[in-house]
Amino acid sequence: PEGPVAFEIQQGILGHGWFPIRTGRPPDPSEFARGAALLRGFLDEMLRRYPVNPRKLVVLGFSQGSMIHASFQELIAAMVTSPVNPLGMPQAT
Repeated sequence: PEGPVAFEIQQGILGHGWFPIRTGRPPDPSEFARGAALLRGFLDEMLRRYPVNPRKLVVLGFSQGSMIHASFQELIAAMVTSPVNPLGMPQAT
């Protein structure tokens, strides 16, 4: 999904993220946690709504999305221990 925080990437072009960007400073921990909770809530709802095996769930992100998804350690652990990688090929043993 698209992050809930809108910001101007350059004049006239809007982007969306999961937490506000402050040039030269790391994300505010509480704003990061809020974005992570929103995304996790979305994933939890989709897993309830659709018949998806959570062990086969692939979470990808770009920029802020990758930072947020990296904070989901239990999801990453499930993906790493899954016998199928994101490309659907067996993992080396």
